[in-house]
Amino acid sequence: MSHLNSDVCISTNNFTTANNVVINDLNVSMDGILNVSNNLTLKGDLTNSGSISGGVLVFDGDSDQKIEGASSTIESITIDKSFGDIVINSPLTITNCLKMVDGNILNGSNLLTVGTSSSNDGIIQHVSGMISGSLRRFFPNTASSKFFPVGNGSVIRDFTVDFADS
Repeated sequence: MSHLNSDVCISTNNFTTANNVVINDLNVSMDGILNVSNNLTLKGDLTNSGSISGGVLVFDGDSDQKIEGASSTIESITIDKSFGDIVINSPLTITNCLKMVDGNILNGSNLLTVGTSSSNDGIIQHVSGMISGSLRRFFPNTASSKFFPVGNGSVIRDFTVDFADS
């Protein structure tokens, strides 16, 4: 996949590799497979009913961007938006890293999960922004702490949970 400025659709039985490209809207249809080998930058919306693996999806559009479709599992996401929010309209699991550079995530009752288990507890790297909605995090079976960059409206109410013992 080369550098694109238009919408991209990954359809049934279509395996596509993305390597450091920038696109507007991305639609991965049922049974479509997208392998991200480095960064895939989205300026528009993501509709996912297929499979996205590897790499980092970077959201940096100039207005609200939506994540919708079937429940999605994505390895890593970076939010770097000067304007607008990320609006999650279906459950989303980030298996590795959610990096919040700038911009808010609005997910309401659609569960945002970071990590998959106590052995893969996921990371939130936070510079700015908040999550307004449901957030699930996992803790390892050792002493650890987790940061929750949550808020409501325009007010962040972040907190850290610290377990001194496992």
